Amino acid sequence: MKKILIILILAINFNGCNPEYSLAEKKYVDKIPSTYSNHNSGIIHPLKDTDIKEAIEFGKQDKDNRSLEYAYLVKGPKISKISGVGLLFATPSQIASSDYTYIRIRTPLFLIADYARDQAREYRATDSTYVDYLKNLDLVQLDVVQQSLSTSTYYAFAVNREFILLRNGIRVEPVNKIISFKGQNPFKEKVDKSTEATINEMMKTSAAYTRNLYLNMPESQKKQLVESYRNMGLSGEQIAIYTGLNSDEINEFMDIKNGDEIEIPLLETENIYSVKDLKQDGLYQIVFRTPKTNSLIKTDDTEIKFEIDFSKFK
Repeated sequence: MKKILIILILAINFNGCNPEYSLAEKKYVDKIPSTYSNHNSGIIHPLKDTDIKEAIEFGKQDKDNRSLEYAYLVKGPKISKISGVGLLFATPSQIASSDYTYIRIRTPLFLIADYARDQAREYRATDSTYVDYLKNLDLVQLDVVQQSLSTSTYYAFAVNREFILLRNGIRVEPVNKIISFKGQNPFKEKVDKSTEATINEMMKTSAAYTRNLYLNMPESQKKQLVESYRNMGLSGEQIAIYTGLNSDEINEFMDIKNGDEIEIPLLETENIYSVKDLKQDGLYQIVFRTPKTNSLIKTDDTEIKFEIDFSKFK
C-alpha cells in the first residue's frame, strides 16, 4: 500500500511540471472573453481605440470577479516541498502541501481594464486623461508570486520572488525609469482604502515635525527634499502633507509646467520591461531560486526555470 501511495505521489509531482487550473480557478478562467483567451499575436502596442473600449468593458463586467487577473496570469510549475527519500517518511498533508508559481503580466491594456474595474467598483467614471496616458505607455511589469498552500491549515500564502527574465539564455534587462502620471507610478501596488487612510493619518502625525523643519530650509534644500519625495513615488497630495506646500508650489519646485509629467526612477526588482523587449523572437524563460535552509547537508537552494510565452497576452 505504501508503494502504491508513493507512486501516486510521484505521478502528482511530475504532473506539476505541466500545471492546470483547479476547479476553483476554472470558474474565473471560463469567464475570460474569447478575444482574450484565444489571443496569440503578442502584446498589443500601440493600442487602438477598439482595444481600449473592449478592455474598459471587460474591466467593468469583472468588477466583482477575478477573470481579468486570470486573463493575464500564467500558472507555473508546482514546487513540491518534499521530494526523494523524504516522501517515504512524510505525512499525507506534508506530501500534498506544495507551492505553485504564478506569473502576473501587467500590460498597458491590463492596466486600463484594471483601472476601469476599480472605477466601476466605486461607481465612478473613467478619467480619459489617465486612459490616454496608459494608451501611450510602452512598458510591461512581470511579477512572480510563489503561493504556498498547506492542507493542514488550508491557508495560502503569497510570496513574491526575485527572478531573472531570459531570452535565448541571456538576461533581459528591465527599464530603470518611467514617465509618471501626476507623480504616480501606474504599476505601484494598490492598497485598500482603510489601509491608505491609516497610512495618511500616520503621515500627518509624523509630518508635523517635518513641516516645521521645512519652513526654515533654504530654497535649494526644499527643492532637493521635494525631489526625493517624488523619487520615492509619493503623490503630490502626500508631499503636501509632509511639507505644507500646495500643488502649484510642488509643481514649481519640480519644474512641472501645465501638467507635464516627470520621470520616476525604478528598481531592478520592480521588473518593468519595455514592450519591444518582450515582442522579439526567441525563447523566453523565468529563472529564480528557492530559499536556502540552514541545513549543511541539503540547502534546498534549487534553481527553478520554465518557459513563458508572451504571445498569448494582449
